Amino acid sequence: MPDDLHVPGDERARLILTHLRERRSLPANRMKPDPIPEDQLLAILEAANWAPTHKFTEPWRFRIYREDGRAALAKVLAETYTATAGDAFTPKKLEKIHARLAHVPLAIALIMEPSEKCGLPEYEEILAVGCAAQNLHLAAHALGIGLIWSSPRYLDHPKLRTFLQLEGRMKCFGFLYMGYPVDCWPKSKRGPVEEKIVFVES
Repeated sequence: MPDDLHVPGDERARLILTHLRERRSLPANRMKPDPIPEDQLLAILEAANWAPTHKFTEPWRFRIYREDGRAALAKVLAETYTATAGDAFTPKKLEKIHARLAHVPLAIALIMEPSEKCGLPEYEEILAVGCAAQNLHLAAHALGIGLIWSSPRYLDHPKLRTFLQLEGRMKCFGFLYMGYPVDCWPKSKRGPVEEKIVFVES
């Protein structure tokens, strides 16, 4: 965050805004295989659980694959990729699926289970799950843990849905791969926010 940026409030506000700006996606091949302590993982998931949710539907669900569960996930992802890739299939991509899950300590399936009672439009539930994912990512970053969100095109394939135990209107929005960084955090950039703002005052 630029030193000349004026942030109203106290140092806490400045630290939070700086943390938001410094969040990064960390490629899985730049993560250590070291396990993530249970207390840190639960703290991260608790942060996700405090995402905004209209009518308190709390539609986010997390399936956590670690230890031998990673190999089971890799197997079904590889099989689903092979079945759906067609002419775009490459052995390199197939190997990457296996290598990534063999390397990272855990992966989280990001799942939505929309409420059947409140009559909310689906997009509100989708946005709530997205907010939970952002909370999760920010909490992981605060604890020095890297994360990358992967959303392959075959998320709605019947084979993968069966493996993830998705029923009815439940959906998977991808996988969050997590691990401690091998080295420094990646750099990033954004275009000027002024180019994305319109003030309407009349």
